[in-house]
Amino acid sequence: MRPIYEKDIDRQHQRLVIKKVCDDYGYTCYETKELCTVDYILYKDGVPKALAEIKWRNNTSYKYPTFYISKAKRDEALAKAEEQKLHLWCFVHFTDGIFWFDFGKEPDFYQYGGRTDRSDIKDMEILCHYKIARLRKI
Repeated sequence: MRPIYEKDIDRQHQRLVIKKVCDDYGYTCYETKELCTVDYILYKDGVPKALAEIKWRNNTSYKYPTFYISKAKRDEALAKAEEQKLHLWCFVHFTDGIFWFDFGKEPDFYQYGGRTDRSDIKDMEILCHYKIARLRKI
């Protein structure tokens, strides 16, 4: 079985991001269970509107030309969003702010890559790359 890399601090970071989103845009949210496809379901006036994936990065938004995320994760999340007729959004905390993009939209390109710091062969996979210019600051 593959190790679980998500730690309590990761969920705490996600809660900080989603609180800002909900406070700024009038959403309420439901936090999904550990290992669920997405991190939150966003509601407006009690009606589900979007599935939300939250990421935390310890660099500025402009350090790299793209933000990347697992294609397998996107494919699974997109299937759930389409099945439930919901938007699929990704929120990313960078050191210079919180940004978001429509995770349901086609990425700018795909490329094989991933993390090399954990010596986990499954961290290398096809990635979806979104140009940073597509991300909108909250």
